[in-house]
Amino acid sequence: MTKDATKPVILWFRKDLRLGDNKALDAAHLSGRPIIPFYIREPEAAGTGPLGAAQCWWLHHSLDALDSSLRERQGRLVLAGGRALEVLRAVIGTSGADAVFWNRRYDPAGMSIDIRIKHELEKQAIEVQSFGGQLLHEPSRLVTGGGTPYRVYTPFWRALENAGEPEPPMDAPPKLHLAQELPASDMLDSWGLLPKKPDWARDFADLWTPGEQGAREKLRAFVEHGLAGYKENRDHPARDATSMLSPHLALGEISPARIWDETRGLSKQVPAADIVHFRKEIAWREFSYHLLFHFPHLASANWNDRFDGFEWRNDG
Repeated sequence: MTKDATKPVILWFRKDLRLGDNKALDAAHLSGRPIIPFYIREPEAAGTGPLGAAQCWWLHHSLDALDSSLRERQGRLVLAGGRALEVLRAVIGTSGADAVFWNRRYDPAGMSIDIRIKHELEKQAIEVQSFGGQLLHEPSRLVTGGGTPYRVYTPFWRALENAGEPEPPMDAPPKLHLAQELPASDMLDSWGLLPKKPDWARDFADLWTPGEQGAREKLRAFVEHGLAGYKENRDHPARDATSMLSPHLALGEISPARIWDETRGLSKQVPAADIVHFRKEIAWREFSYHLLFHFPHLASANWNDRFDGFEWRNDG
């Protein structure tokens, strides 16, 4: 069925708060339809509990940075809070959107929500498309010779090495067809993500710049000044020897594919052992999602059920 090119598509941002190397955004752009950039503060997606206070600080500034990038392209980020299915249905009703695009999540809580939303929206004849991009490779791609998931990191790393280079990262489209008629949005400040009195985060900005641009700058600085010697220096806490990319990756301000790509072709400047050891850290993140994807009970149960009866000693 041919879609009406005048009806908008909802681009649902989650842990992918970036415009560059964002497959859902690229697909929405190529559809030619007006794009509604949308973020939902969804309580049910927090499978491990609510965000910590420092995470809230980061989220506020990351959303603000994404909104600024969209405003540079004559758009803005629409914010809403609540259960995702209810919020999406409301926005579809007010905007006339007939499609929702998102990048896939791989944690058990997120996957469960997305499956239910896709099922319910498709019953309403709403197009739903999901894309990769949070990982180097889809978890279903890397399996043993017997077709089963990996359970041990070292064989997983070998499989990742042999899987070939991930798709090269794409820059953000220079122009986006962003919808000009947008649904009502929450004010970011109304979410109360920032500390007030005392403002214990007042010095955070001296070290951190949340957002896509801050992530790119942090990666560039690490590749130029920290990657050489990484294998040895990373084990010394007193040395400034890590990439400091973890919080940027956590909210998807930069893709793992871009990080991986930035370490290619450096053999003349950086020892191969340093590059491999840094890439192995990215692979640990991949392996964690691989396990959660294939063994979702890990989020709430022991990996080895022999520990189910373990006699823990509680303080107090």
